[in-house]
Amino acid sequence: MPPNACTRETNRKLLLIMDISDIREYCLSLPAVEETTPFDETTLVYKIGGKIFLLTDIEHPTSINIKCEPDQAIELRDRYDEIQPGWHMNKKYWNTVKIDGDLPATLIRKMIRDSYELVFRALPKIRREALERISQHPNTSQDIDFPLPSRVDKANVQ
Repeated sequence: MPPNACTRETNRKLLLIMDISDIREYCLSLPAVEETTPFDETTLVYKIGGKIFLLTDIEHPTSINIKCEPDQAIELRDRYDEIQPGWHMNKKYWNTVKIDGDLPATLIRKMIRDSYELVFRALPKIRREALERISQHPNTSQDIDFPLPSRVDKANVQ
């Protein structure tokens, strides 16, 4: 095997399309991600802090739905044929991305990471801080009990 063969093979894997197992592996590598099937047994959903950042159909895993900034969503659709408005989603914020097309894996991973970060930034501060603490201590249980803000319920004040 030539000395650069490993490097070439690694680079080739980075540029090739992703399949559902690659998507799953990448999503679960992100801090504090939860994998669920809340809608039915075939819709795989990835969440951060209880909020969805990616969905896919495990029976027909040829595309993923990811959240985007509105301007970025339109720009990506205009640039790539494999990216369309989010199927069954709010088309302002969601794109459906064909993962069995010509999009490089590096771009797909970037869009997944952007979706994850967009959803994370929109979480309430107390949830973000709790998730950051969990991420810094990976041996901590993934079951996070988010404290609620302390408020006085006027109906219960005597």
